[in-house]
Amino acid sequence: MKTTALALAALLCGAAPAATAHAAAQAKASEVSMPAPSAAKLTKIRKLLKLTKADQIGTSMLEGMKAQLPPAQYEKVAAVIKPTEIVDLVVGVYAKHFTDKDVDGLLAFYATPLGKRLIEEGPQIAKESMQLGQQYAIQKLSSLRAPPPQGSDAPAK
Repeated sequence: MKTTALALAALLCGAAPAATAHAAAQAKASEVSMPAPSAAKLTKIRKLLKLTKADQIGTSMLEGMKAQLPPAQYEKVAAVIKPTEIVDLVVGVYAKHFTDKDVDGLLAFYATPLGKRLIEEGPQIAKESMQLGQQYAIQKLSSLRAPPPQGSDAPAK
């Protein structure tokens, strides 16, 4: 999250115009190649995001930044980052990757007891998985930083 906060702060300062232009060009290219999703599909995706609590991503992101940024900087970020606009972007991602039939299937699954359990357990599973992944990476990368042993067991020639 700290990286996200720093990246957003950099954007506010105008440090990434090339990246913004590239993202805009990619968005424009994808608009040309894909037909616009129907209003019914977008409505179903919004229902899916609400059901799975994925519609809270923008609010969660801002809360995380609030804890990491100085208050004055956070106020600037919060003034321009709108959680509802983030959800709008996520709706587009879902529309791109899932058909109407897929969305119907996901809605049906998340209405089942197992789907509801996944919604409830998912955040904790993700948190624990991230922690394990970080621990694993730290353990593996620490061997790259370790200095070579002073003495060698191999006989000198």
